[in-house]
Amino acid sequence: MYLKLKIENHFLKRKDELDLYKYNAIRVKDSDLAHEIYFQLENGESNFFELSRKYSLDKKIFPEGIVGPKNAVGLHPVIREKLRNYDIGNLIKPFQIDNWWLIIKLLEKKEASLDQNTSKQMALELCEIFVHDKVNEIIKKNFRNL
Repeated sequence: MYLKLKIENHFLKRKDELDLYKYNAIRVKDSDLAHEIYFQLENGESNFFELSRKYSLDKKIFPEGIVGPKNAVGLHPVIREKLRNYDIGNLIKPFQIDNWWLIIKLLEKKEASLDQNTSKQMALELCEIFVHDKVNEIIKKNFRNL
């Protein structure tokens, strides 16, 4: 019972990172181009596939302009926040991150649930944390005695 509670608590701490997102993305360097692409998408003059292949700096990595499904770990905090706060199907106005301009559209969002696989993952993470803490404790104890 104690382990189950620890797993549930660990899951709740990590839940936002475990949610899965699938989204369209186009990344360009120019603000004017980003806004032009946005207006073409908004007015239905073109689609992400065509515009991504034509303009996106990520066309080799995401040739169709589709990213994911991907969890929030590793996403830039600005992208993560926008994906969390917009509804599926929303086209997000161009925004800047560093030297880049991005246009994204949320396609899918799957909230993490504490199923059997996720429970196993959380248990493994807790074991890793426990081992890491014990190793650090032993190292500190032994260095103190030197």
